[in-house]
Amino acid sequence: MKILNWIKKYKYWIFIVIIYILLFIHMQSVVMYADDYTVFLRIKPGESFLSIILKELKSYYNYWSGRLIGHAVVISGLTIFGINFFRILNPVMIFIFCWFVSKIVKFKINIDISKFIFILTILILGINIEITRECLYWADGTILYLWGFIPIIINLYLLIKAYINKQTITSKQLFVCLFLSTVSNFIMESTQVFYICIVFFILLFNWKN
Repeated sequence: MKILNWIKKYKYWIFIVIIYILLFIHMQSVVMYADDYTVFLRIKPGESFLSIILKELKSYYNYWSGRLIGHAVVISGLTIFGINFFRILNPVMIFIFCWFVSKIVKFKINIDISKFIFILTILILGINIEITRECLYWADGTILYLWGFIPIIINLYLLIKAYINKQTITSKQLFVCLFLSTVSNFIMESTQVFYICIVFFILLFNWKN
């Protein structure tokens, strides 16, 4: 009876563990794709990895985009660990994303965190494959398009938490927010548009009230 009560109480956490185990297994079938082959470095014996990656990042910055941190993570991960680094970390990043989104929602709506994470995960995994193949199962694309939003989501969580609790943001918290915003900006610049819009509406709502 106790076991049944425990299962009933934590059923959504059990579902979450099962679905992320299945997702981890599923991720093992992901292979390098499209731009992954472009950013993968073939380093010859005697060559300095640091000097080559800095040269590549400089080239990306001058001729493509300013996504230096995003490209640094992709290049380093694929070159040093191969596609396995993405296969292992991506389910973790998806969970972190869902966790902080659920924490933000809980500020205004009394939700069951585990239930919300489970539903949100199902919704993300259920998106049409035409979309998920570009932002969920592709190392370069996922790191830029999904992982890049995680620092901003954490940033918004800290900001909204201070706002809801009517707390004054300390210099330490401000530094953390600026750091997260900078990291996100150098992963995917469009995250800043999203961030600025959310902060604008928070300030507007606060001014009207």
